[in-house]
Amino acid sequence: MRGALRLAMVSVPRSLRRGGRRAVVTLLCVAVGVAAVVALQVAALSVGDALTTNVRAANGGDIALASNSAPLSAADLAVFRRLAADGAITRWTAVSRVHATASTPDGHIIPFDAAVVDTSAYPIGGQPTFVSPADGDVQRLMARPGDVLVSSVLAQELGVTTGATVDVAGVGGPGLRATVRGVLAQSSLEHAAVMDVRRADQAALTSAPPQYVDVYANLAGDPAAAAAQLRQAFPQASVTTVAEAVANAEQQVHDFHTFALLAGLVALLVAGVGIQNAMQSALTARVSEVAVLKAIGNPPWLVGGLFTAEAAILGAVGGALGTAAGIGVSSAVTRAVARATGLAATTHIDLGVVLEGVGLGLGATVLFSLLPISAAVGVRPVGLLRGELPPVRRSAPRYAALLLLVVLLFTALAAYVTGDATVSAWLVAGGVVVCGLLGLGFATAVGALARLRAPAHLAGAAAGTVVLGAAAALASRRAPAATPLVLLVMSVWVVLALGPQRWRLWLLMAGRNLDRRRARTSVTLVALFAGALSAGLTLTVASALHGQITNAIAASTSTNLVAVASDPTRDALLRNAATLPGVQSSQATEIASGRVVAIDGAPLAASPAPAPSADPQDAARPLRSLNGVTGYDLGAGAAPTGIQVVDGRDLAPADAGTDDVLVDGALGGAPANLHPGSTLTLADASTGNQVTLRVVGLYERAGRRGLLTSRYSPRVFGDIAAARRLGGGTVETVLSMTVAADRLDADSVVLQRKDPGALVANVNDLTVVVRTVLDNLLLVLTVVTAMVVLAGVAVVANSVTLALLERAREVALLRSVGFGPTHVVGLVVLEYGLGGFLASAAAVVSIATALAILSRQALQTPIAFSAGISAVLVTASVVVTAATAWIAARGRAWMHPAAALRNS
Repeated sequence: MRGALRLAMVSVPRSLRRGGRRAVVTLLCVAVGVAAVVALQVAALSVGDALTTNVRAANGGDIALASNSAPLSAADLAVFRRLAADGAITRWTAVSRVHATASTPDGHIIPFDAAVVDTSAYPIGGQPTFVSPADGDVQRLMARPGDVLVSSVLAQELGVTTGATVDVAGVGGPGLRATVRGVLAQSSLEHAAVMDVRRADQAALTSAPPQYVDVYANLAGDPAAAAAQLRQAFPQASVTTVAEAVANAEQQVHDFHTFALLAGLVALLVAGVGIQNAMQSALTARVSEVAVLKAIGNPPWLVGGLFTAEAAILGAVGGALGTAAGIGVSSAVTRAVARATGLAATTHIDLGVVLEGVGLGLGATVLFSLLPISAAVGVRPVGLLRGELPPVRRSAPRYAALLLLVVLLFTALAAYVTGDATVSAWLVAGGVVVCGLLGLGFATAVGALARLRAPAHLAGAAAGTVVLGAAAALASRRAPAATPLVLLVMSVWVVLALGPQRWRLWLLMAGRNLDRRRARTSVTLVALFAGALSAGLTLTVASALHGQITNAIAASTSTNLVAVASDPTRDALLRNAATLPGVQSSQATEIASGRVVAIDGAPLAASPAPAPSADPQDAARPLRSLNGVTGYDLGAGAAPTGIQVVDGRDLAPADAGTDDVLVDGALGGAPANLHPGSTLTLADASTGNQVTLRVVGLYERAGRRGLLTSRYSPRVFGDIAAARRLGGGTVETVLSMTVAADRLDADSVVLQRKDPGALVANVNDLTVVVRTVLDNLLLVLTVVTAMVVLAGVAVVANSVTLALLERAREVALLRSVGFGPTHVVGLVVLEYGLGGFLASAAAVVSIATALAILSRQALQTPIAFSAGISAVLVTASVVVTAATAWIAARGRAWMHPAAALRNS
C-alpha cells in the first residue's frame, strides 16, 4: 500500500492538470456534503452548550417545585418553613403568578404570565442566562419600581428590547408602567413568554392574594429525600432536582443533535451521488491508463489502492474546504436556531469538529468511490486492445456484494456521526429501499422517453391529445397531486405528435442523451427528488399549520374576546362591555382557583418521581384540569357551551345552588378514575377555603373549542355558588364575548382603556403570538432544508459538467454541422429541465401520499395537499435545474470543435 500511496501522490497533481474539471466537481460535492454536516453539528453543539452550561440556575436551585395548574397559597408554604427549620433546606424563595397583558407598538394585546419575585432572595440557584445585557444581575437590574425582566420569547412577541417601556395590565390592579431592564434567554426548548416583576409591584397588577406557582430551594441533605417529601405534600405539583434537570436537558440536546445530524447526513448522501458520478467519469476517462498499469504487471489490489489513495487525498482536501465552509455557515444556522428557541446560543467550534469534518470528507469520498474503483480495476487489457466498450468485466454477485459493503460502511459512518446505531441503521436501510425504488422508476421513465416516436397518423395524434387532456382535467379535480405528472406526459406527447419538426428533434435528442447514462440520470433525479421533497414538505406543513392554527383559534367557539376582572370591578366591566358597538353576545362566569386535596374522601396520593430523561412536568399532568371551578349562573339558564357529555348527565337549572359539577372526560382514567357520583375536595389557593364537589358528568370538548377562554377558566364546571364558596372574596369574573370581526381589535383596545384593572385578550392577538412561534420554527426548518437543496444543485452541476466532458466529440460534431453554442446549451437545458420537472412532479405525488398517511395515522388534524405550493415547487425546481444546467454548460458549449476533440 506504501507504493500505491507514492503513486497517488504523483497521480493527483497530474489528474488535476489533465482532468481538472472532474477533480473540481468531486471537491465541490465533498465540500457541500461535509459543509452541511459540519454546519448542523456546530449548531447542535451550540444549542447543547446553551442548554447544559447553566442547569442549576435554570432549575432555580437544588430543587424546584412547579404547580402552575394548582397554585399554592401562603399557608401551603409552611411545608418549606418546616423543612428549613429542620435543616433540610438552607435557603428558599417562592414565585407567584399573575395573568397579564401588554400592547405591542402596532396595537396588539399580548397575553403572558408575570412571575412575581422577591428580589431580596431571588435567584438562589445562580444568575440566569441573559441575552442582554450579557453581564446581567437580577438584583441590580430590578432595583427600582417598574423594573422588569422579560424572556426572549416575550421580547419577540412584544417587539421590545432592553430599555423599552411597556404598559402592563393585570386583574384588579391599576396597571404597571414597566421598564425592560434585561432579556432572559430560554433555559429549555419549551416556549415560555414570561415577565419577571418585583414583589413590591404586584399590587399594580392584581388585588388578589399571591398564588405561588414556583418554589426554589437549596438543600443541605439528600435531594431525593427532600423531593419525596415535597411530592407527598403537593401531589399536583412537579418536583425537579438538579440531577433530573440535567437528565432532561441532556435528552433535549440528544434529540436536537440527532435531528440536525440526520438532516446533514441526508445532504451528505445526496452529495455522495455526485462523488460517485465524478469518480466514475474520471476513471472511465483513464481506462487506458488502468489497462497499461495492469498490462505491465501491477496486481488489481495495487491499481485499486492507487485510486483509493487518490480518492482519499481528494476527500481530505474537499473535507477541509467543506469544514471551512460549514464553520462559516454554522453561525447563520446557530442564529436561526437561537432566534427560534430563544436560547442564548453562540457558535461553538472546537478542534474535534474540524478533524471530524476532514475525516468525514475523506471517508465519504473513499466510500462512494468504491464502486467506480471496483469497475476500473475490472478492466481487461486484452479487451481494451480489441476495442471492447466498456472494457470492464462485470459480475452481478460482485457488484451486489460491493453495494452491500458500501451500505454497511455508510451505516457505520452515520452511526459514528449520530452516536445512535439503531436510528442510523433504520435510516440507511429505509433510504436504500426508497432510493432503489425511485431510481428504478426514474430509469423506466427515462427509458420510455428515449423510445418515444411520433404517431404515424394525425388522427392518432389528435385522439391521444384529447385523452391526455381529459386525464389532466380529471386529475386536477380528483387527484391534484398527479396533475404535474399528467401535464408532463401531455406536453411531451403534444410536442411529438403536433409540434414543429425542430421541436420534435430537440425532444428526441434530449430523451436519447438522458438515456445514454441512464444510471447516472436516475441517481441525479433521485437527488433532485430529495431536495424538492424536503422543500415541498417544509412549505406545505408550515403553510398548513399557519392556516389550521389560525382557523382553530378563530373557531374556538364564537367567543373571540375575553375580559377578566376581579370581583370589586365586575359591574364596571359588564357596563363598559355592554357599550361596545361590535358585541353580538356575551356570557359571564365566575372562577375560583383551587387544588384538589382529596378524591372520593381519600387524600391525594403523592405524585411519582419522573423517570430518567423524562419531562418532570409529566408526573403532574393527569390532574392539572382539577385546578378550580368555573361557575355559571345555572338558575338563569346559563350553561357551559362547546362541550359534549360522554358519561352521566349535563348541568341543568335544578343544579343552581348545589355543588354538582362536570369534569374533563380525561379524568375518567388513572390516576383520578372519576365517574358520576365521585366527589372532589378542592382547596382555595389564596384563602385555604375547602369545598367538596359531586361529579354528575364527564365531558369532552367539541373539537378545539374553548381555546381562548380555557387559558383563564378552570375546567371544572358548576354553579356560581360553588365557585363563591371555594374562592370567597377572591373570585374573578370572566366575560366571554362574540364581537363582529371588523370591530374586534378596536373594541378590545377600547375595553382595555376603560378598564385598566381588567385583563383583555382577543383571538387576533393570540394568532399573532402563534404565528411568531411558527415563523421561528419555519426558519430553522428552512435552513436545514437548504442544505439538502444545495446538495441537489451541486449534483445537477456535477452531472451536467461530466456529461459534457464525456460528450465532447458529440458537441464538436454538433458545432461542426452548424449548431451554435446557444443551441448546444439549449439542448442541455432542455434535458435537465425535463429531469427537474419529472423529479419535482414525483416529489409532489410523494408529498401528497406522505401527508395522507400522516394525517390518517399520526395527526389529529389532517394536513391538506396544497396545489398552489405544488405549482410553485415544480416551477422553482425546473427554473433552478435549468439555470444550473445553463451555468455549467456554457463553458464547454463555446469551446472550438478542434479543442473539444483534443480534450475529449
